[in-house]
Amino acid sequence: MIYLKIPTLSDKDIQRYWRLVDRRGVDDCWHWRGAKSDEGYGRFKLARRLFSATRIGYYIAFKVDPAPKHVCHTCDNPKCCNPKHFWRGTSGENNDDSVRKGRYHRKDTAVKGERVVGARYTARQVKRLRHLAQTMTVAKAAQLTGVNISSAYHIVSGAGWQHLKVLARVKRTRKRN
Repeated sequence: MIYLKIPTLSDKDIQRYWRLVDRRGVDDCWHWRGAKSDEGYGRFKLARRLFSATRIGYYIAFKVDPAPKHVCHTCDNPKCCNPKHFWRGTSGENNDDSVRKGRYHRKDTAVKGERVVGARYTARQVKRLRHLAQTMTVAKAAQLTGVNISSAYHIVSGAGWQHLKVLARVKRTRKRN
């Protein structure tokens, strides 16, 4: 993989970066408040190019571009920008770390449901959603449980959260022709 060279950062760039970080306690996760990738990692624009917020944070904190290695997190939180939680590693080292911590998500592994990094719903929400969907529309059940409607259809159909018992009959929002 080819990495773009990090341009020289001005004081203004550094201040702009830190304004997008919710800095808390010294050992807490500092969440990125700016743009994010689909995977939840921060994105920071420099010289009309997008860079990983963690890569820029690492560069600001340690004065070294981590590339070609990745900036990994001891906290396993993609939004975290606390330099105390950063470490440099290869993709393989990052995967090994994830497996060691029991957070690696693949269909043939035991990590499911709430334990998946980035899981949006709890098992309790999913069970309640499926229970309610037996007596009302999926849309209404989704609204009552705080689940996104497209996710609700995915969950109720059994395509998502497969490790939980799937209930057979569900009521649809609209009639099929």
